[in-house]
Amino acid sequence: RAVQRVVIEHLMTLAADADMSQVRAIATAKLRARAATLPSVGSTPAAAHASLLAADIKRFLDRPAAPAARTDLPAAPLARRSESPPWNGCGGSSRRARHGESNGRSNMHADGETGYP
Repeated sequence: RAVQRVVIEHLMTLAADADMSQVRAIATAKLRARAATLPSVGSTPAAAHASLLAADIKRFLDRPAAPAARTDLPAAPLARRSESPPWNGCGGSSRRARHGESNGRSNMHADGETGYP
């Protein structure tokens, strides 16, 4: 009985306070399923324990709970339109390459070949 109580209380804690909404949803579903299997009446100590667990779960599920707090994602920094990346991966500024501007470098290799056929 003590283990059942601890498991139910842990599920209630997860359903109420877990950071991830999926964890809260699964814990709540497990509580509902467990409450449906517990007897609500009886005179034996085991039945009384089960009845108390079922009542505690019902009370927990029926409580008016505030919606979970949402964490806003940080905004991405916006680049100014006048800025261009300093390197486009090909050795020159991508802005210069688009506008046909020279980057001040020669296309010739050290041996005098241009590298073009």
